[in-house]
Amino acid sequence: MDSLSGGAGMFIYSDRYFVDIGAHVFRVDKYLKLYQTLVEEKVPPAMFLTPEPLTVEQVRCVHTEEYIEDLLEARYTYRTLRSEMPISREIVQGFFLNGGGTLLAARKALETGWALNIGGGFH
Repeated sequence: MDSLSGGAGMFIYSDRYFVDIGAHVFRVDKYLKLYQTLVEEKVPPAMFLTPEPLTVEQVRCVHTEEYIEDLLEARYTYRTLRSEMPISREIVQGFFLNGGGTLLAARKALETGWALNIGGGFH
């Protein structure tokens, strides 16, 4: 872990990345396990940042208004069913937070040379 702790990069993580999506091949408990492993390997706390959820305005940059409305209302439609993930308000909030983590990681990578969103599976 010396090569990571000696660098200028960052890890993006939130305890709120865990959202119960039920029995699914996509295991969300891996985010906590990876975070715990990094802490056990003595990655300094200063290398971890906590993201904010994406705003609706940010999501509008990449998704249609109809799709966003479906998400915010947790509606099953042909648009939301294509993701193969269950949908609920809690899951949508988790997706927005995870997307915010990806955005923060991209910004920090530009500033520091590298960054990793530990919950980066949704975007």
